[in-house]
Amino acid sequence: MTGTTEAVGGAGTAREHGDPEVAALLALADTLFPPAGDGSREEPVAQWRAGVAALAGHRGPEAEAALDRAEAGLRALWLRHAHGFTDPLYKSPPLGTPTALPFGRPSTHSYERNIECHALEDRLAAQDGSLPRHDAAHVVHSSGMAAIAGVLQGYRGLTRPTSDRPLNLLMWGAYYETGVLLDLLGDDGLRRRRAATQEELRAALAAGGVDVLLIEPVRYEWELEALDLPALLSAWRARPSGGPGLVVVDSTLVSPLWPMERFVEAVGDPGVLVVEVRSGLKLDQRGLELGNLGVASLYSRRDDPVLPPAGDLAAYLRKMRTVTGTGLSLEALSVLSAPFVLDRAAALDHARAVLRNNALAARLLADAAGEGRLFSRIAHPALSSGAGAPWAQAPFVVCHLREDRLDHHGLLLGVLRSEAHRRGLPFSHGSSFGFRAHRFECIVPSLKEGRGLFKVAMGARAGWGRAAVLELLLEVAAHPDADSLRRAHPDAVPVDLTDLE
Repeated sequence: MTGTTEAVGGAGTAREHGDPEVAALLALADTLFPPAGDGSREEPVAQWRAGVAALAGHRGPEAEAALDRAEAGLRALWLRHAHGFTDPLYKSPPLGTPTALPFGRPSTHSYERNIECHALEDRLAAQDGSLPRHDAAHVVHSSGMAAIAGVLQGYRGLTRPTSDRPLNLLMWGAYYETGVLLDLLGDDGLRRRRAATQEELRAALAAGGVDVLLIEPVRYEWELEALDLPALLSAWRARPSGGPGLVVVDSTLVSPLWPMERFVEAVGDPGVLVVEVRSGLKLDQRGLELGNLGVASLYSRRDDPVLPPAGDLAAYLRKMRTVTGTGLSLEALSVLSAPFVLDRAAALDHARAVLRNNALAARLLADAAGEGRLFSRIAHPALSSGAGAPWAQAPFVVCHLREDRLDHHGLLLGVLRSEAHRRGLPFSHGSSFGFRAHRFECIVPSLKEGRGLFKVAMGARAGWGRAAVLELLLEVAAHPDADSLRRAHPDAVPVDLTDLE
């Protein structure tokens, strides 16, 4: 970026503002665009900062809309800046050409598929906790699903299963795309099944014959059940010898709160490869969704007589990543060089805000749900018997409609869209979770079944916007049924959920 500059004091520093939302945005900008040695900033950033600083102390619809624009504006500033490093380059640059990145060391590659992602993987390695008996290595991918696929395909390549000696995979989890992946990979050499309950999971471990264990700390399904880790570890210790040889944890929903080092020490026996996989798009990017990213962190015993070292296994996955094209593009690598991406402290700070807001929403809505109400019950780990575990959280809340029909879901979406617009709320109809503002959606797993899953994904922001969103949700939840909701909002246009592409 070029242009005139402004002294840092002109827009104020993050610490000078008692307004937490303004301070958070200014702190993000400080990370992405640190001032020059004389305290000056380039003109677009200086103008953005001045506009954000002017929002301090203001609340209400106009201020919330301005915060939305400011977040989008900061993201756009960074994307343009990062792409400026890579846009002039061909996908296969002249050999030996070092490609500078905004942060981290330059990249030298012959063509894009063989880009090494040292900066991000080294960032992960620098934050490894204390593991006295294990080595760790990290491999980044183009998405969380690419990371899971790479790990499973890599282990299959190492073990070479056959129909006579198959790999038996047991999954306690419910993310639908993981299920689709297992259906695609499954055959006589890879036999997979799901444990419907945690009791079934523990019984299967005790019975033996499990070669690959795939778990989610919070199961991504309609009840958001949290894993009982002490009970699982007890079953693990009592299992017969001979398996599993691979344990995969998909920690996407709660990664900063999942005690991976403790888990590795507990299950990382000789002959067992332990892997944490997650999408790095959500909680690892401060809610800005800069670029698709997946992480696979591998842990193996240093004295393992069977498995290769974690570093060798990571090198194997990187070769697979090159061949299959599941690595990062040069543009993505530049964008994701932002210092807070994959920074554990930054992810924990953002995740705590997101998870705290969703737990609050779950508790308030649970008080408003029940017999004779629009929502029959609310699902969130904070409401369950295992709520004391640090990872018993979720970045969204599942609200079960008492009459689970697609037309009722469509009406609910239409009312929320209409009211969010009328009241000027930071509440969007959209997918996913972990943003700074708040979202809602209805997931339709199967049109044939005619059922939906209503999800509220509270973001990291607090203040007036959060309070106003929760007020709207509680107003809606107070209705006894869909007919009452329809009468109260006659102008709301229902969303047709039967016309999904």
